[in-house]
Amino acid sequence: MSTYFDIPPYREGPCIAVTDSYSSMALPYVGTPVEPYLELGPRSTNRPGVTGIYRGSHTVTTNPNAETGSGQMIFPRIIPPGDDAVLRLGNRLGDWESASMLYTITVDTAVSDLLVVKYTVAMNDGIWLDIGGGPEMEHADSVHPPHFCIELLDDTLGPLPGGCNRVELNGMSVDGWDALDERNNSYSRRNLTGKFFDLRPYHGQRIRLRITATDGALNNRWCYAYYNTECLKQSDVVGGCEVDSITLAAPFGFSYRWWRDGDPSTDTVQSITVPTDGAMWHCTIADRHDPACTRTIHRRAIGGPLVEVRDTVVENQLPYTFRGFTFRAATDTTIFLPAATGCDTMLRYHLHVWHNRSTRLVRSYCPDAWPITLGGHTFTGPDSVITTYTDIHGADSTVTIVALELPEYEVWDTTVFCPGSPFVWCDIDFGGPVVFDTVLPTAQGCDSLVHVALVLRDSSVVPRIWHSVDGWQWADTVPIVLCSNQRLSVVDSTLGAQAWLWSLDGGDSATGRQAEFNSVATETIVCEWLTLVVTAYGCDDSLSVPVYVVPAPTAAFAWNPETPCDLAPEVQMINYSRPDSCLWQWLVTRSDGGTDTLAEREPVYRWEGDLPNGDFDVTLIASITAYQPPLLSPHTCADTARHTVTVATSLLRFPNLVTPNGDGVNDRWEVVNLVEQGQYPMNELWIYNGWGVLVFHARNIRRRDEFWDPDSPRMPDGTYFFRFQARGEHGIVRHNGTIEVLR
Repeated sequence: MSTYFDIPPYREGPCIAVTDSYSSMALPYVGTPVEPYLELGPRSTNRPGVTGIYRGSHTVTTNPNAETGSGQMIFPRIIPPGDDAVLRLGNRLGDWESASMLYTITVDTAVSDLLVVKYTVAMNDGIWLDIGGGPEMEHADSVHPPHFCIELLDDTLGPLPGGCNRVELNGMSVDGWDALDERNNSYSRRNLTGKFFDLRPYHGQRIRLRITATDGALNNRWCYAYYNTECLKQSDVVGGCEVDSITLAAPFGFSYRWWRDGDPSTDTVQSITVPTDGAMWHCTIADRHDPACTRTIHRRAIGGPLVEVRDTVVENQLPYTFRGFTFRAATDTTIFLPAATGCDTMLRYHLHVWHNRSTRLVRSYCPDAWPITLGGHTFTGPDSVITTYTDIHGADSTVTIVALELPEYEVWDTTVFCPGSPFVWCDIDFGGPVVFDTVLPTAQGCDSLVHVALVLRDSSVVPRIWHSVDGWQWADTVPIVLCSNQRLSVVDSTLGAQAWLWSLDGGDSATGRQAEFNSVATETIVCEWLTLVVTAYGCDDSLSVPVYVVPAPTAAFAWNPETPCDLAPEVQMINYSRPDSCLWQWLVTRSDGGTDTLAEREPVYRWEGDLPNGDFDVTLIASITAYQPPLLSPHTCADTARHTVTVATSLLRFPNLVTPNGDGVNDRWEVVNLVEQGQYPMNELWIYNGWGVLVFHARNIRRRDEFWDPDSPRMPDGTYFFRFQARGEHGIVRHNGTIEVLR
């Protein structure tokens, strides 16, 4: 009789035993709601009288009635069918704790390619107070509520892609719960359910499964859970010897849909009994709380025994023969072995192959280290050899041994020191500038020649300073003189500067290579100091410059009359400038486009020509010159005021066409210059249609919107008649005429 042995591979296990908390592949963690993975190791409590669900944070439970009578929340079931134990994370104490388990899995899809976690969880979360009310008045912390999570991670604990690789519940969510306690609406529960993870994309990889139960940050906001795991094949063959039927079972905790090849009828139970006729059966399992996450398992039912055998060989042993079958590579196959009597045996055979490898061993040595011995070979200088070793599994490995020589370095180290600072280099104070050579070891331990120069930084600062009126001025023109109505602009040209701090008496400061300052308002000459602190090559230096501010005049004027007429185009200038001791210069635009210059304080000016009218620019320049110390030379400050004087025309114009089409142009019939110049404040307008009927009348028109609008009310196109009369300072005007309305 043949004896079959299951030979495990030389690597970590492909599934999880949740009740084995001491396995190197299962790491318990404890922490807080803020730092849930703070410490490695399980937590137990030593409080007197604390037992059951109030004790410990990583507890194996074998009692299916552990929750009966334990408090307000009673689980219908904590151990899944077919299992004899579960692991509990957390407890009912609510002591601001977090408990988690981190499992390591090396995926071998020849053994299993579907991981199922069966779990149930409860929380005291406080969110239900908004729904049903209750005696408790304290809600859960919205930042750190109770929290439960199942997540599939890569070997670096990063999330694996896919929307079905995570389960998450928290106390501030109203979704995902199956029940809440009727006596206090702040307890919620998810009944025993399943979550699957498809392992096929991760064959040969090491991945992590992490399950975490975290209390809320507020007092007595607890979270705890029970769970177990199951590993299975998504496609498998099952059977029994000389039986007509067999029971096929899907993992517990899902929604189900069974069907058979060629038969569209379905069943929705967890397990079904099927004939052992070799047909293929399929079951789609769906997450009860995330229906988008589905997976289909496949089972072929046969009437014979099933034996599973695993072998591991090294690549040197290929081709490998088993029971008359020759394999030239790793395999996962099914072999039927006929029996002399009874049932034929269906053998599921898994062959794992350890491959030969090629690698490089590289070492580097200082020039004075030769000869050296490496891997049994002696090297007298840089060289490489190729040799073959056999690893612990018997596989050949080709190793290239490389011996390298590290270079001898020669470097120049120049260190610049600030004035007044100690000249410290390699923890030695040299007292001042010095140049020397020394030998220092590199990080690899080889000697290197270093040329050292300790030098003093040149601390001279050469700023460039200018202000907005006089343009550029260099440092040798200081002190700076500016008027009180000017801005001071400065720029620094220090080579290698990295930071600047400008300050002006009075508290104004600025940073950056360029800066601007407003001068102060003053009635006498004042002196302010401009200070620059500049940082270059790690050193600070400063420069201070005196700034003399000279009071500037203020130019302002008006004229009378405000709107002169072309019949009397003359104005009296009114000078409001300060102080009175200024020099005056008036620039007036003539009617022929030229400019007249006047020097009186308040001149009278008349525009020449035949009825001159329009807009004329008038400019007043007020200046004052300061001679007194501390100024080294006289300094003149000035201010300018500009205005436009409008000379109105006395002529009124009467258009004979109006186009009220709504385009904003000529929509109203207006007497041109009546409103603009205001020469005839007393006026009256009558408009008649072709039948002599008065359609519009207005008196003392002051605004343009007071003229006739043929659309308000709408008048038909055609010819209309108007009569106008007005009285003003230039006499009486009377005018009659026609108006054509055209749209």
